[in-house]
Amino acid sequence: MPRTKSKVVERKNVRIPKPLMDEVDRVVREYGLYVNRQQFVESAIREKVERFKLLRENVGDAFSVHVKETFLAHSIVSIVKEETLPAHHLEKEKLEERIRRFILKHAEREGRRITEKRLNELTKEILEYHERILEGLSLMEKVEKRL
Repeated sequence: MPRTKSKVVERKNVRIPKPLMDEVDRVVREYGLYVNRQQFVESAIREKVERFKLLRENVGDAFSVHVKETFLAHSIVSIVKEETLPAHHLEKEKLEERIRRFILKHAEREGRRITEKRLNELTKEILEYHERILEGLSLMEKVEKRL
């Protein structure tokens, strides 16, 4: 079995179309960046795997943005309906629990698994976001009173 960085690694066979492998051989030969086609193919696979890892992380960020946007919309609708923030927006413990439930429910609906660590991070982000919303609303209230 071939060795990789001084340790034995199990290998798997892959069938690659000849025209594509001919192109790989040409690149290896002309550019000299890789010792052989095996090194080129392994490098290409590693790069592709890394891209998928980054994509997954960015999708996580998109989830965070979606949760925040939903939370903001809910806050605005509540304020418009009640002309003030609902009680559960003013009590931090209740708000935190509602946010956690919302994140878990939303993740489940999208078929996502969320770790406790990520749940805590998202909850913290949204609570901080909520504070900024309250600051913004209090500034708006002050402006409205002046007018």
